[in-house]
Amino acid sequence: MLYTDANMPPQTLIELMHGQDLGMQMQFDVAEKIIRQAMTEAPEHPLGDVFLMATLLSKVQEDYRAGRRRIFPGFFDQCELLIVKAKAQQQAFPDSAYPRYYLAAGYGVRGLARLYAGSYFSSYRDGKRGAALLKEAVAMQPDLYNAYMGLGQFEYYCGTLGGVI
Repeated sequence: MLYTDANMPPQTLIELMHGQDLGMQMQFDVAEKIIRQAMTEAPEHPLGDVFLMATLLSKVQEDYRAGRRRIFPGFFDQCELLIVKAKAQQQAFPDSAYPRYYLAAGYGVRGLARLYAGSYFSSYRDGKRGAALLKEAVAMQPDLYNAYMGLGQFEYYCGTLGGVI
């Protein structure tokens, strides 16, 4: 049996996407509230955590651009929850690319937050873990296009760290 986004109730997925859209409009607090509420409808599915972490990371990035270098309290704890949940799904559905994709997102978000916090080597290690998982995911399911985007982001950020790495 494969595990995908389709394993989530359709209305929950719609609510998550609505929250993500609001996050992209930089309405972070409203987006977070909507996503957290939707997560209660499918608590075992890591996709809600992926959407939440993407929204929270966007908030960190906007603060960084404004000159405020801070990671919110509990941010890394929330990343760890995503990683644990995705690992459980990967064990339960070893033939599915999606748990790898979700796990890669957890490592990627944590890695980017570590980059913004100035922890370059741990950021790179998380990014490498995430990239390896994304490569596995696209090998299993070549039409998982968001995974290619994640790989591109990893290459981009590695390019900005050339001298450090």
